[in-house]
Amino acid sequence: MLGIFRYVLALMVTLSHLWTSLAGWSGVTAVFGFYVISGYLMTSVLNQTYGFSPKGLGRYALNRFLRIYPTYWFVLLLAALVVATIPRDAFYTNFKLSMPREMTDWLANIFIVGLLDGPIKVLIPPAWTLDIEIFFYVLMGLGLSRYRLFVLAWFAASLSYTLWLLSVDAPFADRYVSYAAASLPFSIGAMVYMYRQALAQYVCLPVPIATVFFFLTVVVARMEWLGSPHHGGFYIVLFASFLLLIALNNFDPQHRLKTLRSIDGFLGNLAYPIFLCHWQVAAVMLHLVFNGDKPADGGLWLASIVFIHLVALLVYFVVDRNVSRARDKVRGKERLNLSTMEG
Repeated sequence: MLGIFRYVLALMVTLSHLWTSLAGWSGVTAVFGFYVISGYLMTSVLNQTYGFSPKGLGRYALNRFLRIYPTYWFVLLLAALVVATIPRDAFYTNFKLSMPREMTDWLANIFIVGLLDGPIKVLIPPAWTLDIEIFFYVLMGLGLSRYRLFVLAWFAASLSYTLWLLSVDAPFADRYVSYAAASLPFSIGAMVYMYRQALAQYVCLPVPIATVFFFLTVVVARMEWLGSPHHGGFYIVLFASFLLLIALNNFDPQHRLKTLRSIDGFLGNLAYPIFLCHWQVAAVMLHLVFNGDKPADGGLWLASIVFIHLVALLVYFVVDRNVSRARDKVRGKERLNLSTMEG
């Protein structure tokens, strides 16, 4: 069921960017939800599939490369074509969606590392989150996710740092757009794996209840019923992501309908391309449908969402489906059932 969860988070990002009055803070909460899932999955595959030997870490690094970069580079090429063809509409859709100028900016756009604090002009605006993902993939592989004690200390340090930021009323960017801020959701995901038995016994909710609670917290954050989403709303959604991950982790796949498993895999495969391509598709729709004029709120999302899915399908069939075969060989046959979950 993690595939469906990832797909929903990707849709929340598109809503936040393209229908802001409706979605509000769904995008930032979705990004931290992605981090929670990544913390869980990377800790899982490192401990169950790859191990921490040099050979195992080499397979892990190669698989992470294959998962992120081929799809990213394909969308990057599409984005460059869009920006080169309709630069004004691309900029009007998102002021960051522009052609890089300096060589260092191009290198950051191509290799992702450096996007977090790097260029303003980018071809894939949300890609700075991938910079953070890669940073923690490296740390987890170097041992951060190896032992329970390490993970517990990591979580305690991350939580303490977040509480300190809140106590000094740090700007929201310091609690969101930084490696240190992202440490909390990644460590939460790692904790879910390491303490999965205890959490299943004492904290696990039924999947429907955990799902409803998650969406209720998103609404609470959007409506600002707990005050500014910079504070309570943001973190209650993070807590809801934690509970939903526990519930999904304990949802026995043997009891799932075959159709549900297929839907989970299919939607999970679309999540990453949707996350990467939605701004570029929106720019094209702004040009073709609205003649470059900003539509009424929600109009751009409504005009774009079907085509975002079509481009995501194209990316999946051209790139992801073919690369996944190589990833299965790298991963090894003993844990192929993790292929959809790993994302």
